Parts: sequence; structure tokens; C-alpha cells
Amino acid sequence: MVDLLMKRKITEAIIELSGVEKIIFGTDWPISSHEAYISLVDHLREELNLNRKEEKQIMSGNMLKALGVKN
Repeated sequence: MVDLLMKRKITEAIIELSGVEKIIFGTDWPISSHEAYISLVDHLREELNLNRKEEKQIMSGNMLKALGVKN
């Protein structure tokens, strides 16, 4: 399994290469536990130093835009 440091480096590289506006958060729920996703989101908040706007884009805004939903 990939450790958290490696996950952070991979995520940072993806953000740098593609930009926050092209990233959509998704899960494989109900396969994995709800707690695992809470832990992951908390980790992303702490480690990636995203501002509130960037976090909102990844967590919901980009998907709403892709679906054509005004938020």
C-alpha cells in the first residue's frame, strides 16, 4: 500500500500538472468505509495547503460545473 507521504506527493503533482479546476473528488462508496473518506479529506486539508476556494472546487464545484449545475 502506498504510504501517506507518497499519496501526498502524487496528489501535489496532479494538482500542479492539471490545475485545481480539473480535479473532481470521488469515492468508491459503499465499498470503502465512510470513516476512510473522512480521514482522507482531513489529510488533504492538512497536507496540501489548499485554500477554501480550491478545496470547494475539488470537493463539489468542479463536478457541479461539469454537470452544468449552477451553484
